[in-house]
Amino acid sequence: MSSLIPKGFHQVPRCKAFTVLLILLPIFASLFDLKYVFILSYDPFISQWRQYWRILIYQLSFQNESEVMIGVALIHFAIKHLERIYGSNKFLGVVVASYFYNMVATTILMEVAYHLLGLDIYVSAGPFGIITSLIYFYFQSTPSAYKFQLNLKVNESRPNSKIVLTDQFFIKVLILQLAIFNIIPCATGYLIGILLHRDILPGKGLCLRLSIPKLKSEPTRSTEEVNRLLAGSNNEEDDDDEHEDLHDHNDDSDEPGRAETPVRPLGTQILNTFRA
Repeated sequence: MSSLIPKGFHQVPRCKAFTVLLILLPIFASLFDLKYVFILSYDPFISQWRQYWRILIYQLSFQNESEVMIGVALIHFAIKHLERIYGSNKFLGVVVASYFYNMVATTILMEVAYHLLGLDIYVSAGPFGIITSLIYFYFQSTPSAYKFQLNLKVNESRPNSKIVLTDQFFIKVLILQLAIFNIIPCATGYLIGILLHRDILPGKGLCLRLSIPKLKSEPTRSTEEVNRLLAGSNNEEDDDDEHEDLHDHNDDSDEPGRAETPVRPLGTQILNTFRA
């Protein structure tokens, strides 16, 4: 990547907040023994117990440390650049749209699989769908920075085969590792990312603004006060100009002998100091 791009989470407040939540929520759930709250499956939570609130919160927290590490790595190395491209407000709109569509698609998939196929789908807790949706946006919006090749020697009789890879290869490895045991939410999220990016689903241009209210509001100045301050500043500038003109006139009116006095060398000044 270019060295001109800010490092860390500078100028990406949304990704910084998501990273903090991604780390703190699993810690909070583990300390207070609340991991079971984020588990989601159609039977028995929805079909028997009618716990529909699980559909709203299952994307908020991962269940283990490895998923947290991979999610933070993907945000740091890929998703934060997407916020710099789209801007914080539009990026937040894409995240909210991805969250909503993943929630709806997962609910429909679970109900269809349970009633038509007799399958009880277990959905992994965590923002898998949101991350994979944003990764698709990242692949489509960010060009590769460099390429490298791997030389594979099959045998001595055949020439070496080469595989050309880009810097996005490492992002794909992380996504693959995240999706090995969570294929349903990751595949659903990636499909939703494709539909959102191609404007098949509305929400790509959604722009959400989050403003923090100020505790103390600064008093507003009236028009008369502003005009009085401007007039005072103009008077001060005029006084400064007159003072400078007067100073220049005084310099010109100095004694001619003072201007004609030669400058003493540094050595002479030091000797005169000791002589005194």
